[in-house]
Amino acid sequence: MSWPTPQDYNESIQSPHLNFNDPELKGGSVETNAFGLPRPISGGFASVYKVNCGHREWAVRCFLREFLDQQQRYEAISKHLSATKLPYMVGFDFLPQGIKVRGKWYPILKMEWVRGELLHKYIKRNLHNPSVLLDLADRWMAMLKALQAANIAHGDLQHGNVLITSGYLRLIDYDGIYVPALAGQISHEVGHRNYQHPLRTQFDFGPRIDNFAAWVIYISLLALSIDPSLWDQAKAGDENLLFRRVDFEEPHSSHILTLLSKHPDQRLYTLANFFQSILYGSLTQLPSLDGQTVIQGVTAPSHSTAAGGGAVGKPSWLQDYISDPQEGKNTPASGASPIADSTWVIDHLLSPVISGQKLLETELLTPRLALIACATTCGMCVALNLILLVSIILTVLSILFVGALTGTLLRYLYRRSPVVATMLEVVMKEEEQTRVLNTSRREIRILEAKKSEALKKQKEEDRAINSQRSALQNKEQQDKERVEARLKAEINKANALRQEINSKEAVAVQQVQAHLGGIVSGLNRQISALSQAETSELSSTLSTLRKQAITSYLLCQPIEQATIKGIGDKLKARLRVAGIRTAADVEYARVTRVEGIGESKARSLLAWRDHLASFAKVPSALSPGEINAIKAKYNLQKRQLESQRDASWQRLNAEVQTIKTRFANEIKVINDGQNIFQNKANQEIQSISAQYALSYATLSQTQSIVSSGASEQCQALNEEIDQLRRKMGEQHWQLTKTRRDLLAYSNVSFKTYLRMVMGFV
Repeated sequence: MSWPTPQDYNESIQSPHLNFNDPELKGGSVETNAFGLPRPISGGFASVYKVNCGHREWAVRCFLREFLDQQQRYEAISKHLSATKLPYMVGFDFLPQGIKVRGKWYPILKMEWVRGELLHKYIKRNLHNPSVLLDLADRWMAMLKALQAANIAHGDLQHGNVLITSGYLRLIDYDGIYVPALAGQISHEVGHRNYQHPLRTQFDFGPRIDNFAAWVIYISLLALSIDPSLWDQAKAGDENLLFRRVDFEEPHSSHILTLLSKHPDQRLYTLANFFQSILYGSLTQLPSLDGQTVIQGVTAPSHSTAAGGGAVGKPSWLQDYISDPQEGKNTPASGASPIADSTWVIDHLLSPVISGQKLLETELLTPRLALIACATTCGMCVALNLILLVSIILTVLSILFVGALTGTLLRYLYRRSPVVATMLEVVMKEEEQTRVLNTSRREIRILEAKKSEALKKQKEEDRAINSQRSALQNKEQQDKERVEARLKAEINKANALRQEINSKEAVAVQQVQAHLGGIVSGLNRQISALSQAETSELSSTLSTLRKQAITSYLLCQPIEQATIKGIGDKLKARLRVAGIRTAADVEYARVTRVEGIGESKARSLLAWRDHLASFAKVPSALSPGEINAIKAKYNLQKRQLESQRDASWQRLNAEVQTIKTRFANEIKVINDGQNIFQNKANQEIQSISAQYALSYATLSQTQSIVSSGASEQCQALNEEIDQLRRKMGEQHWQLTKTRRDLLAYSNVSFKTYLRMVMGFV
């Protein structure tokens, strides 16, 4: 079945009482926008709605995609979260029959609605408050430590899934979460592209999948606490903090990493180089951010615990930079973790460097003696020349000669200085390491070019094969269309013959129906007329009997003895003379002709008569004998007519059936001929398909060989590239340390050396 769209969910969720199965959600109301429509928070995996149920608010996640193991995953996650009870997580229930859409039930997640500020908005609001950002970094590290201790990995750490509630961190969106019960499975998503390692795939699913995203956010917090202007320079905001996917894929040309590397603050320079070392490494090399590390002798707080294990399996540069202690196995996996100290990174970035200039100060005795000797020699030359009255030019030349000799001596002493010698060694080491790193970069570019060339060649060969397949398909289609055209012409011819036969059949049937049908209709009309006459006679007979009963009763009611309003004895006598003696004789026309009886008295007489008539006993129906007598009068005629009608109807049906049988036989001959032709055409089409199937199989086999060869070549190149990236990670960090060592000699030069010898510094 097709999975519901966001619009489908919008329509269903407008009627919670009808479309929710959960009793609490049934009575809730969905948050709406200004137009009164549901306000969803939509993502690539689900649409989330806020449902207010009075005393509680819920987040309802409606899935946009279906996974076979969906219920099992969420049950495993819910069980593990319930057991660990971390304050960073939100409780939820997976409801298999959660919401009804188009008459069918679909699953939902019912989660606690968490009020808070999204991570990127909180950071932006506190950009110029470094203590708040550092405190947030502390809490971030503490949360990662607690997650790792509980064997939980969120899988999609990013600004949109992190809420700050009263200074505390809460994580939402558990679609990609890892718990131990899911070990060995794959992930259905790989997280936000601006927070995940570029080499991560759905097969990278385990307790270490948060390491890279944790560093991305942590380093962003530290960098922004040092220089908040980086936010605008990096164009941070809706889709990222400081870094984007392109920074991870091409760190050597990254705009933000270049900004950090050239930043006047030494901490940001070293931070950028450390992050680049992580980028050059592979997924298995990523160190965990758990607050337990020991960096260059700066140890994490004593209450820290190791969640990520020791340094086993880490490359040498990481072992040199980060190592894990073996203590701390008793830290509970649930509850709030102690706040870690984020300054362990900044402390390392600010670790003291012995200045080369300070070291030079310990080697100034010999050059200063040489300088004094030079000055003394120059003074003696000037005095001697004055005594001997030597020319000024010779004196100047003598001074210049002694000065040049002194300069040469000082330069010799400068170069022989252990500090300068060490500096030159570091410079040569930096140049060599840069050359080696650039060589590795070139090798990677060469391998990537080979990979691109292999993929390009595969695409070209695929295009050529697809072109051949398309040509074959066109030719096959043309061959089949020719057969289908002949078949279509035959079908059209058969349809025309069928139409002609159907027309003839319709005319013949119409003629029979017009003749015999008219007879049947006439007989039906006669039968109907007899039935109406029978009904009319029954009604009129009953009416006559009723009138007779009333008249008989009224004849027994004399006017002489009656009390009638307005009719006295005198008028009664006149009525008697006029022949009106009983109530049956009272008629309006007769009584109004009697002298003395006007309109009023006539109405009184009529009212008296009608009143008496209501007491008469009249029959409610005819007796069975009377009814049978009347029916018998008509039944014989109706039976005769019905017999004639039925005979005509049978004759009509027989003649129509004869006509239909005759024409059906003609159509059967046409259908049989069409079926024979159609079977022959189908056989031709199947023969054509079989002819081309062999060519298709050959092309598919060729394409499979090409694809397999390109895949093997790319896999081999990927392995070489991965090995080089690991090597570059170590090379880059060694170069970073060398360049950091060079910072100690930034003020060491022959000019500075001269100024120090002469006491100007």
